[in-house]
Amino acid sequence: MLAINPKFLKPIVEQEVRLYKNSEDYKELLNRSFSQREKDTIKILSVYDRIQKKILDVEIDRMKKNNSFEDLVGFLYDKCKDIRFLETELFKLSRSEQLEDDTLNSYYGMISNETIDLFEMIENEFEGSN
Repeated sequence: MLAINPKFLKPIVEQEVRLYKNSEDYKELLNRSFSQREKDTIKILSVYDRIQKKILDVEIDRMKKNNSFEDLVGFLYDKCKDIRFLETELFKLSRSEQLEDDTLNSYYGMISNETIDLFEMIENEFEGSN
């Protein structure tokens, strides 16, 4: 996946949070009877999904432009491997008796530093823009 320098990502996060806050989805979320923590999670994941879609579009466009079948196969293989690992970890978590500690440890073990940084950047943007 495309590695993006956080200083270049910050304006994208700011723009996507701004766009999301002006969306109907956001307005509907505010009126839902979820806890504040659930609302915050939905907001962060909604913006994360938008940003990841943009990154994925750029990566796919790059592979198409370079006519790189090998890159595409490698990319798909890596994504399938990531999904399989996530499925395995979720199954192990579902059978765990110490769910809270195991959940956090597995989460940080499965998620790339770039993804964790992006989640934190989005969360900070929401907190700073209230």
